[in-house]
Amino acid sequence: GDSDCATWSQDPAAIKASWLLGYLSGMNMVWSGEGKKPTNPLARFTTPAQAYQWMDGYCKLNPGKKISEGANTLFFQLASEK
Repeated sequence: GDSDCATWSQDPAAIKASWLLGYLSGMNMVWSGEGKKPTNPLARFTTPAQAYQWMDGYCKLNPGKKISEGANTLFFQLASEK
């Protein structure tokens, strides 16, 4: 489900990692399917740990936000980087 950031640090690492990677992968598929550029924003990461670390920081600053809001912010940040 779409928990808030306050629960992000309470979830076991494997669960939060799986959810975040699945969500970002889904966004990437839709993005690429619509022909948007860059075609694979997630390629900017060299390891999945970079996504987890980004979300850790986001949730520390935004405990009341939904995890999906953070994932959206992350994805569109990656998509807009040159």
